[in-house]
Amino acid sequence: QQLPGGAQQAAPPPAQLHAQPRGPLRRLGTHNVRGISKPADAKCAAAAWRRAGFDIVAVQEHKLTFFTAPAVALALRRCGWTLLHAITPPGPAGVGKSGTAIAYRSALTRSQALRLDPAAAQRGADGRFISVPADWCGHRLQICSIYLTSGDAVAQRQYIANHLQPLAAAAAAA
Repeated sequence: QQLPGGAQQAAPPPAQLHAQPRGPLRRLGTHNVRGISKPADAKCAAAAWRRAGFDIVAVQEHKLTFFTAPAVALALRRCGWTLLHAITPPGPAGVGKSGTAIAYRSALTRSQALRLDPAAAQRGADGRFISVPADWCGHRLQICSIYLTSGDAVAQRQYIANHLQPLAAAAAAA
């Protein structure tokens, strides 16, 4: 800002540019777990998220199947986390591959600090994304976990155009 006499006033720090949050801050993280198909793996992941101070985690490559997901979700629930997941169809040997999930501290929803409706979650049929609308301290959010193929830029652009852009447009219209 220009002051009389040609002096410059520094812009206020970013924290002063915006109103104070109306609730506690939340830490969102992302974690490519490269497989948490066993309860012991889930406990290790939950411990890492807690150490990092995460409240919500976008998970990629969980490699869950319809058979392993319930035990893993239970193990996470016992560690204080809730898991919403999208499962990728298994490989030829029935082994899970890829998959995305959103994990969040269960206490957040119990205290109403975070409100979300798991039934409203949208999942990619290929397991490459999961998205859920949420409300945090009066702010509407769309929490997403996305896993794009690597190395194929054309396939990535097509996936974004066919799946993620419509998802973003629907979230904006809600």
